[in-house]
Amino acid sequence: LSDILFNSVFPEKELEREKEVVMEEINSFKDSPAELIFDEFEELIYDGHPIARNILGTPKTLKSFDKKKILSFISKNYNTNQIIISSVGNIPFQKLINLAERYFGDAVSKIRTSERIKFENYVPGNKVKTLETFQAHCILGNIAFDNHNPHRITLVLLNNLLGGQALNSRLNLALRERRGMAYNVESSYSSYTDTGIFNVYFGTEKENLEKALKIAHKEFKNLRDSSLGIIQLSKAKKQLIGQLAIATDNHEELMLTIGRSYMLFGKVDPMSKVFEKIEAVTASDMLEVANIILDPKQLSQLVFY
Repeated sequence: LSDILFNSVFPEKELEREKEVVMEEINSFKDSPAELIFDEFEELIYDGHPIARNILGTPKTLKSFDKKKILSFISKNYNTNQIIISSVGNIPFQKLINLAERYFGDAVSKIRTSERIKFENYVPGNKVKTLETFQAHCILGNIAFDNHNPHRITLVLLNNLLGGQALNSRLNLALRERRGMAYNVESSYSSYTDTGIFNVYFGTEKENLEKALKIAHKEFKNLRDSSLGIIQLSKAKKQLIGQLAIATDNHEELMLTIGRSYMLFGKVDPMSKVFEKIEAVTASDMLEVANIILDPKQLSQLVFY
C-alpha cells in the first residue's frame, strides 16, 4: 500500500487504458436513472458548489488528465497529516505500529493547506427532466446536519424509521407493501464536515407519480405533527442499534468506520457509546428534527419522467 501511495509512476499506456475504463463507467452511469438521479439531486441542492460535482467527473475533464496532472494532484492532496491507518483483525497493536513505521515512516511530511469553501445560501429547487424511462424516478430532500451537529444522531434514527433498510420502514410500508406502487423506496442521510444532505427516493409507474408523492408527503406530515409514542420510539431505537451491531460483524465495514471516525472526530467511540447516544434521543428531539428536515417549504424535488 505504501509503495502504491508514494511510488506510483502512472505509465502513459496504463493511464490511457484506465481513462477508457472510467469513460465506460460514466456512460454506464448515465444509462441508470436510479443511480444518476442521486448525483443530479446533489447538483440541484448544492448548485454551483464543488460538492455538487459528480465523483466520476466528466468526459471533458477525464480527457484532460495526464501523468503530470495526476502527480501534481497527489503531491498536493496525499499528505502525511491526512493519512490514517485503520486495522481490524488478529494483529497486536504494537506490531501494527512497527509495520506502519516501517512502510510509512520515511514519507515526506507535508500538510495540505487548501480547504473547501463552506456551502451556504441553500435555495430549494424543483426540477423535472424528461427521459425515455419505463418508470418515473423521484427524489426529494433537504440540506441536513453536518458531522458535528448535535442533531445528527436524531436524524440518523429518523431516517432509519422513515425509509431505512428494514422492510418495516414507514415509506416502504406505505408505498410498496400496502399499495404496490414502488419496487424500490428508500431514504438516506449523508453528513459531511460542513453540511449534510437528506433525501427520499422512489421509482414508480408514471401514472402513479402524483399519488406516490402525496403519500410520501403524508408520511412527512405525520412525523412533523405527531410525537412518537414510547413503544414506537423504543422499537425504532432497538432496530437501529441491532442493525449497527450486525454491521460491526463485517470487519471491512468496521475498519472503514474506525478510520472515518478518527478522520472526522479525532477519536473512535466504542459502539456502546454510540448506542447510548441513540438511547438518549427523545420523542421531542425527533419531532424537532422532523420539522426542520421535512419542512415542505425547504424540500427540493427532482423527477425523471
